[in-house]
Amino acid sequence: MTFITKFRRIFHTVVAGTATTILVASGSSAAQAAIFTYNYEGYVTELYGAGELLPPNSDLRGVEVGDRISGSYSYDDEVLSPFQPNSAVLTDFIYTIEASDGNTYVETLGNFLGVRANGIVNLDTADITVGINSPVPIYGAISSSEGSLFYSVRNTAIISTFELLVGSAPQSVPEYSSTLALLALTIAPIFLRSRRT
Repeated sequence: MTFITKFRRIFHTVVAGTATTILVASGSSAAQAAIFTYNYEGYVTELYGAGELLPPNSDLRGVEVGDRISGSYSYDDEVLSPFQPNSAVLTDFIYTIEASDGNTYVETLGNFLGVRANGIVNLDTADITVGINSPVPIYGAISSSEGSLFYSVRNTAIISTFELLVGSAPQSVPEYSSTLALLALTIAPIFLRSRRT
């Protein structure tokens, strides 16, 4: 076998491999799933202690009515919760209170009241719930309903009104298409054989 013959075979193999890779890559379907991210912001409107509504000028652990809250959350619309109907699992969550006492308090999925927590978003109502299905007990939760955000910890609660802001356009999540990959693997040997003759 001469150098030219070896070179031609290598060249044809590379071309066929490249064609296969292109076909497999084009077989990804971006329309099947997407990651959605939303920002939110608002203000504390009510404070509760021992289950009772506190007077408007009250201070609950440094937080007062009118303090600013903000945050964001993300989810993949194809990763559904096994515990709630038509709910997706949150992949990211941040809740921030800029308190009147000068402190900023932050809760996340990775450190929610000191432990790792899970969260979900209802795909019908857009309501979120954080602090569920933790391996250790969590004495609190965050949830939303009809424009109100509820942050409860050990028989106290901070209620805020909030507004959702679009954080980013939905990002496509490519999903592997076995049909086009199979087609690519079928065409590659035919291409190789036709080039050798």
